[in-house]
Amino acid sequence: MAVVLLGPGPAALLGAATMIVSWTRTRVAWPRLRNNVTTFVWYPLVAGLFFHETIALTGLGAHRLAYYLVVFATFVVALVVNFVGVFGFRSYLHGSSMVHWARQAVIPIMSAELFSGLLTMAVVWAAIEAGTIGIVLAVLVLMIFQYLVGELLKSKHRGEQLQRVATTDELTGLANRERFRARLDQRIADAKSSEEKFAVMLLDLDRFKEVNDTLGHHYGDELLRDLGPRLAEAIGHDGLVARLGGDEFAVLPAEATNDAEELEAIAQRLTRCVQHPVVVDEMTLEVGVSIGVARFPRDGEDPHSLLRSADVAMYAAKEAHSGCKVYAAALDRHSVRRLSVLSEFRRALDSDEIVVFYQPIMYMG
Repeated sequence: MAVVLLGPGPAALLGAATMIVSWTRTRVAWPRLRNNVTTFVWYPLVAGLFFHETIALTGLGAHRLAYYLVVFATFVVALVVNFVGVFGFRSYLHGSSMVHWARQAVIPIMSAELFSGLLTMAVVWAAIEAGTIGIVLAVLVLMIFQYLVGELLKSKHRGEQLQRVATTDELTGLANRERFRARLDQRIADAKSSEEKFAVMLLDLDRFKEVNDTLGHHYGDELLRDLGPRLAEAIGHDGLVARLGGDEFAVLPAEATNDAEELEAIAQRLTRCVQHPVVVDEMTLEVGVSIGVARFPRDGEDPHSLLRSADVAMYAAKEAHSGCKVYAAALDRHSVRRLSVLSEFRRALDSDEIVVFYQPIMYMG
């Protein structure tokens, strides 16, 4: 808006001054401040060559309402083109949909930008129409607006920090149990509506207790802190890795499959990631991992049953020293079906439904 109303030169100076004043409050790192100032200088200079000349071609004076309508229309066009370009390229880099970015960033930011543009035009109009008094009022309004926006942004930032703390494991930076459970609930709901198949994995580190008992918890914590980002990288941006507690992790791969071979390939990728040596205080630490896999809907249709099946498979893999096991009913010594059969058997014995007959076997030769 400053580009259109003031021209490229003054807008560039205003942008640089705004970033420097903002720095006195936020104290961001110097490289970031330098980049922001550069951006706020070059963008008005380049954009102004087009927008300021476009307004000049209309021949409208600043005292006419049509002038402000053209200004606002030009501002909206610039804003839309800028956001589509920036977030379109970002979506391309991340391989994600524009809808995600529109919901998360474009819509909230654009609404604030449009409101800011309208307020700026109103202030400029008041300054032009009312002279010196209008300029004073304009400065006061802009100062109050900047203060309110700053407070709103700080409040939003605090809320995001609290949300991040509530859903993130502090040691590893991975998701925690609550966030994983919520994501799994959503994945199940989506899979039921689209008949999609997927899998859940539980990981338990091998020999991690030896590290803690021999070297102390400091070494164990450093190992986990190093392992977290590597697991997240191995599973990919669209998947989810969570630390459930201790040395146990849960993985929700992005792949929509329950094919055993494909899932074992993912498990092997995670195994190689875990087995990579970690150096802590000049000491090389190596651990293994046991992985249990449960498939939706075959091994469970709700979070509890899926995680239970994955847990059974994980302990079977640990006992067999096989690295990875896909859930099968034969592995489950405490399955619901087995419990049901045992209950029916006890009830039959109590009600004399099972009768034992003595049939001697004698040798007649």
